[in-house]
Amino acid sequence: MMNSIRKYIWEKRMYALFPLLLTVLSFTSFSIYSLTEWETAWDKLPVFEEKYYERINPDFEQSNMSALEHWQKIGMDQGRSSSGVFDVKYYLAKNPDLAKKIGAKNYREATKHWLTVGIKNGLSSHPNFNVRYYAENNRDLQRVYNNNYEKLIMHYLKTGINENRPTAPTPASANSYR
Repeated sequence: MMNSIRKYIWEKRMYALFPLLLTVLSFTSFSIYSLTEWETAWDKLPVFEEKYYERINPDFEQSNMSALEHWQKIGMDQGRSSSGVFDVKYYLAKNPDLAKKIGAKNYREATKHWLTVGIKNGLSSHPNFNVRYYAENNRDLQRVYNNNYEKLIMHYLKTGINENRPTAPTPASANSYR
């Protein structure tokens, strides 16, 4: 009898803790990207824009793959620019310590770094778009988004690109926005 009561109490505690456990596990899995998770999210993140990729990489059509599939299987390993806000070769050139740490041609790891670290820190990732510059030169956006660089990037991709807002410093002032 005592064992069945203990078992009943144990099961009730476990069922009560189960939602909390699921929350913790799901938070962990989304906070720390595994290779599979961040690769399957590429089409939803600012790292890949289908129309941009098609426009600057017309040779992908010969592969009989979608633009995203081509970038994932071929273009990324070649370091092809994949978005108007992310160019992996530019990103590595602007972050020489990262290039030294992961390898100057480790484009997959550099892409993962930008998604997990670079965006949050506002690191320069494309010659024609600098999120810090975008925030500082569009004060209305800075008031709304503060320094939430991910939201600023998404704003640019959704509406800012069509509003002719300033997006990158002139070459002479570019070093202040690394």
